[in-house]
Amino acid sequence: MLNHIKSSRWLLLISLVVVLLFHTLLTFYFTPPSLVFSQAPLRGEDFDGHFGQVTRFIDAFSGWGKSWSYDHHLLAGHPAGTIGDANTKAWELWTWLLWKAGLARGLAFNLFVLLSFLLIPWVMFLAARLFKLGPWAATVVALFAGILWFFDSQTHNFWWIGMTAWTFASYFCVLPLGFFYRYMSNPSAYYAAATALALGLCILIHPYSFVPLSLPMFYLYFSGFRRMHRTAHLQVAAIALFTVALNSWWIFVALRFWHYVLDSAYFSQTRLSTLLFDFLELVENPGDTAHFMRSGFRFLTLSAAVAGLIQWRRERDDRFAVFAVALAWLIFIAYVGSYFWIFAQVQPYRYVVPAVFLALIPGIAFFSTLSQTALVRDFTWPCWALLAICSIPGLQLLARDVIFYFPDLAPSHYTIQNAKDQDFSPASLSQFADLRLQRQPDGDQLIPRWLASHLGYYKRVFVESPRLGEWLAHRVDGIEVLGGFLQRNIQHTDANLFHRYPGRTATAEQLKSYLETYAVQWVILSPEMPFPVKYRDLLRVRAKLPGGIICETTTKVSYFEQGDGRLSASTNRIEARGTDPLKTLVIRYHWMETLACKPNCRVQREYVPNDAVGFIRVPAPHPENFIIYNSYIFH
Repeated sequence: MLNHIKSSRWLLLISLVVVLLFHTLLTFYFTPPSLVFSQAPLRGEDFDGHFGQVTRFIDAFSGWGKSWSYDHHLLAGHPAGTIGDANTKAWELWTWLLWKAGLARGLAFNLFVLLSFLLIPWVMFLAARLFKLGPWAATVVALFAGILWFFDSQTHNFWWIGMTAWTFASYFCVLPLGFFYRYMSNPSAYYAAATALALGLCILIHPYSFVPLSLPMFYLYFSGFRRMHRTAHLQVAAIALFTVALNSWWIFVALRFWHYVLDSAYFSQTRLSTLLFDFLELVENPGDTAHFMRSGFRFLTLSAAVAGLIQWRRERDDRFAVFAVALAWLIFIAYVGSYFWIFAQVQPYRYVVPAVFLALIPGIAFFSTLSQTALVRDFTWPCWALLAICSIPGLQLLARDVIFYFPDLAPSHYTIQNAKDQDFSPASLSQFADLRLQRQPDGDQLIPRWLASHLGYYKRVFVESPRLGEWLAHRVDGIEVLGGFLQRNIQHTDANLFHRYPGRTATAEQLKSYLETYAVQWVILSPEMPFPVKYRDLLRVRAKLPGGIICETTTKVSYFEQGDGRLSASTNRIEARGTDPLKTLVIRYHWMETLACKPNCRVQREYVPNDAVGFIRVPAPHPENFIIYNSYIFH
């Protein structure tokens, strides 16, 4: 008997090692070491914006001991590190700590991405054990968590485009819920401390993780409210206070700037029909559900979870209610949330990701229980044969979902002759894309080199490509980009031409007014589109590079709307020289509440048509030379 127990433990340990090795191999397939361990940050989609946020955080924290700053590099000046990067706080801290330890910023940034990949089986194994699954079942949970991470289309799409913090928090949130479940079952200082630390870190990784945790944690607390002693209530209060305290350094800053927030109901907006199309693996709207749909493992997990919940309900298991509440809450938000304004603001479809990770617990618990029943033990070979036959279509679907992510294993793309050259690909798929993290084209490097040698005094550049704009803002020294993500949900995006006139819909007169208002000297057009003839009198082509067409504007440019002088800007600072002390100045940089002026001068808000924030006014009299700076004091 003892030898049998020892052999079982060794077999379990070997199985765990195999799961971890399998997960690690897949990790380094989809995140090639040559990219992750490079000093250059990962690029593409959201990665460019997040690295810009991390860069501004490091600059502000190293220079002023603050997490935020007045950043002149984007949108004619905006409060960096206040609202838009609330989903990057853990990433910023991690990168700053490793940078202080001597690593390059890019490498430190990349290692956070790698961490989010490698922690999955460890976190999910521990979470499964907290919810009373046996070690073997917990091992299967760890295995399938990795499978969902790589082969569920929405999860894969999120980390592939750079939404690392959200996918990280989507599985990590199961951990604080598990600790709190244990605490409510057996209140102790240990589980209270573990819950507080896990919950605080989860919110730090991504604040939206509060949404999947809110209802199940409230349910656990109020369902056990009456039987708890005073000490337990105080410990629960301490958990909440610790979570807020750990995140207070950025929460209070975000609240002070919250009045700048715009409507955020963009991307990941769904309808009830989305649930049907997800089940059929059809893309309803690429902007909401990504450009590819592979949901076989998702619906396998969710259906198994339903069976597990039914089993727990029949057994009166205390895990039933908490998971029923959590999963019903998340599925409701994911597929119905966009009908409600408040849920539409948090991109509801994103919540399918934490839903599937939570569903793994009751789903695997069901199979674990099923494997121990007499029904399985008494299966005859015809029953096993029938089960195997019925499983073939499901296995076929799942195998197709997996091979989609390994384009080298799929049959080559081919063309059917005598069919008007219409292209087809295997399994009627539009393409077998390479969905690994990839190095961006080297052609982009030519643009910052050209700009660095040509910008001169006027450094305002309107960039048509949002991704290129985000990258250039932290790539070229001193550059001031008007562009970047159109969906940046703060009022300062009024300085982005396309926020006001989507695409190239602005007339020549409207473009001229925009260029003069924001002192734009340079425009970078996307090379994929033809040169806009209607702007030919406003834009003079200076260079045609692989990443963009660089144009110089023909309009009169000045950083001063009123007055004259010379300006130089850097983080938290605008220095003016050679001004007329007796003339009121209006400077074409965005105003901010914490800006101050020295010596013996002051700043006011100057309202500007079509710009909700407004520019900076320096009323006369003022010194000939003065400095506008971020005082970090709200006036």
